[in-house]
Amino acid sequence: MLKCEICGELADKHHIVYKSQGGIGFPLNFRYLCSVHHRGPSGPHKNRSVDLEYKLDMQKKLENVLIKEYYIIEELVPLLKINKGMLKRLFKDCKENDGGFRKGDIIFRLMGRKRYDERIEGVEGKTTKIVNYIYYFGKHEKPGDYFVETILKDKYGTPVTSKRISFKLKAHDPNLNPNYILIEKKVNYGLLAQNVEINVKNDGNVLAENFYVYESIPIFMKLFFFPQKEPDTQETKENRIISGWLIKNLPPGETITISYNISTWNAVLIGVVVIAIVMYAFSSFYSISIAKTHKYKGPITKEKEITVMLEVRNRTRNVIRDLVVRDFVPGIARVIEKFETNRKIFR
Repeated sequence: MLKCEICGELADKHHIVYKSQGGIGFPLNFRYLCSVHHRGPSGPHKNRSVDLEYKLDMQKKLENVLIKEYYIIEELVPLLKINKGMLKRLFKDCKENDGGFRKGDIIFRLMGRKRYDERIEGVEGKTTKIVNYIYYFGKHEKPGDYFVETILKDKYGTPVTSKRISFKLKAHDPNLNPNYILIEKKVNYGLLAQNVEINVKNDGNVLAENFYVYESIPIFMKLFFFPQKEPDTQETKENRIISGWLIKNLPPGETITISYNISTWNAVLIGVVVIAIVMYAFSSFYSISIAKTHKYKGPITKEKEITVMLEVRNRTRNVIRDLVVRDFVPGIARVIEKFETNRKIFR
């Protein structure tokens, strides 16, 4: 049940930037107002000052939430709680830079393609009207000289006076101070394998350039080391292999992931193959086998005799007793006893 933000009565959802003005549905564009404070004389639909107040408040909130200079759509979805498809439609005619969409362009479109300024309806004589603005700079904002300029205009839009305040944003340079490079290592274990992810983040506000990230593993694990990207350097030191990946540039606030696998599956497969070969060899050379041969002269005709010899070979080290040897003869043939049985063969 929705309640009015002003009086606590049952409320409707008010779009600060109307749908007819290009507004879309997301939390920062909502105010919850009862029928009186929504569409009554003191509501934004009838009172221009209230409407402008709500829009200025929303605009300030957007400026405070969007602390970076550029954003990609995937970042805006959880941050502003806006559907991805809706954002794509909103920015379909907006130029996307390498870092994403510019903060000013994002706010401009979310405000219905308008920029709202504070309006002072009137200042009594010998009185002061105070207008407060809070400006937030993101942690990774580009260093340099900045200024805030306030321009007072009359009702016709003509500048009356202005005031400028300058300030300097210090550089947090990871190229000079490696502490601004944050490294987090995650290890995921699996069956006979493990995956290692090294997340490298530039926590400064200056582009990090041409630095290495090193990882060390025992030398005996070299055969089991499978990196997703081959290291740029590799050296052996004190029975360990040290691999290094070159990161040419890492923008402020961004993270790059280096990943490799340690897998013993290949060793297990080799072991299984070797065992299978040994077992096959053992069964071939240290088992009982039967050799069957036959001989005859000339063409096979009726009453032709074919001599068949069955040779039993015992390659084990044990004596085998009461061994029965069976052979099968076609029904058209007749067995005649003209041969010896149990003949010993010495080898």
